[in-house]
Amino acid sequence: MTNRSRIVHSVPRSRGKPLACDVSISRQGDGSIGGTPCFFELQPGGIRDYNHDFIGLMNQVREEINRNQQQGKTGEEVLHLPSARCGAILSDLREAGIGAYVALGEQAMGALDKYEARDTQGKGLKVTVRTDAYPLLWEFVYTGSMREAVNPRLFWGYRHQLARYLMGTDHAVSELDLQGKFLFCRHHQLPHWQHEHHALAQHLAARLEFVALDDYLDVLEAEMMALELDHRVIAACTHGVFNYVHMASHLYAAEADNSVLGARLALSYRTTLVQITLRTLNAARRDWGFQRSPLVFLNACKTMTNPEHLTQGESFPRSFLRLGAGGVVATACDMPDVFAVAFADKFYDILFNHPNGEAEVSDALRLTRQYFMDEYNNPLGLAYGLYAHNDLTVYQE
Repeated sequence: MTNRSRIVHSVPRSRGKPLACDVSISRQGDGSIGGTPCFFELQPGGIRDYNHDFIGLMNQVREEINRNQQQGKTGEEVLHLPSARCGAILSDLREAGIGAYVALGEQAMGALDKYEARDTQGKGLKVTVRTDAYPLLWEFVYTGSMREAVNPRLFWGYRHQLARYLMGTDHAVSELDLQGKFLFCRHHQLPHWQHEHHALAQHLAARLEFVALDDYLDVLEAEMMALELDHRVIAACTHGVFNYVHMASHLYAAEADNSVLGARLALSYRTTLVQITLRTLNAARRDWGFQRSPLVFLNACKTMTNPEHLTQGESFPRSFLRLGAGGVVATACDMPDVFAVAFADKFYDILFNHPNGEAEVSDALRLTRQYFMDEYNNPLGLAYGLYAHNDLTVYQE
């Protein structure tokens, strides 16, 4: 890694407890920052435009990774972006991030500026966005200046702990432990699922019981074996005492003229395809629910709220939270399999081996994004976001 040319990053200062900044926004733009009333000027059309701009830039990163693979690069080199190419993408990303920030309006921007000014020790903020109808992808917001060189640490996804708190879902859980089980689900046609399986099993060997969905389905009670396969998978995920549910899968968005409820999460039982629609997952709350409020990691393409459906009330993160998940990690764009595997590997490494003896999930996600930016000139980690209580923490033993 030392021989690679990189973007020059500022040296991160020591972190302590970050300042909490709660942001609430209604459909009409009325809201509050830190309890103080505030109006947000950015309208749905603008949110869609900025989200699309961000996703388009993330797709450029994805194309660079795909190009590396086509050129025969292997291992870590596949993930690495040349400094010049990364710099160009970051420059455009900064413009998008500043544009979105300014579009929030003078009142909101001024209040957030004051919070950042209070962060005199560089600890960052703990920003929790509480909203149902304001799906801005906050990770790419940039609060630096156009007059200076791009500083990756000024993108919110690298600077702050970010979490989305969806109204109408239960976020009471704030603690995860290292007891219980880790459920691994996968789509058998993903090129690198075996690598993801092996890497996660290695991290968890001495901590949690690692359980593959295939094996767990084989030992379910007889009454569950009579269920349709998609229902059986949902029952399996919620039936076991799982603290973590990881899905290395595909997600197929609903057609543009159809309900978002037709979106499908595609998994496998052995070599049999299992497609769980959002409609089915929502209905499952009638009969099933998570027992341990697990962290659910949806490691597939576009598992966040779809920017094409700005007024939607439904999404996979919301549905899993309503089933009782303690938090959901999801993605904003298409993900190359090789990056998805590497990102999940590093995320769990940080989450379960934090030097402070405990790790907040939002901070582990921030540090994972930073790692890929620092080591590979790769900003694709900004496309991973968290739906959870911002205090959701893993305590080490």
